[in-house]
Amino acid sequence: PEVVRDLRRHGLRVHYGDGESPEFLETLPLEHIPWVVCTVPDAQASNALLAALTRCRYGGKVAVVTHQRDDARATHPRHRVHLLNPYRDGADFAALDLVARIAGRPGEVE
Repeated sequence: PEVVRDLRRHGLRVHYGDGESPEFLETLPLEHIPWVVCTVPDAQASNALLAALTRCRYGGKVAVVTHQRDDARATHPRHRVHLLNPYRDGADFAALDLVARIAGRPGEVE
């Protein structure tokens, strides 16, 4: 909820709720949003959300958090699922930041 408040302060339309709940999904303006992001690192929850989005005929992009490769893309080919892996993504960012610092360009990576 704290991150949601911060994102709203930056002008992003953010909704927080149970992605597995049909009632919650019915409150979302799915026809007007380009991305749905699930930050729960649980394949079962992500797949339940993807199935619910399919039932709602959501046609936008989806990002889900995973700590390992899961089969979200294969399970839901209707959705273009972007997998967020905090460990891998954090390591990639740290490596790029270190390269920038070594090259004398600290702060280049954001």
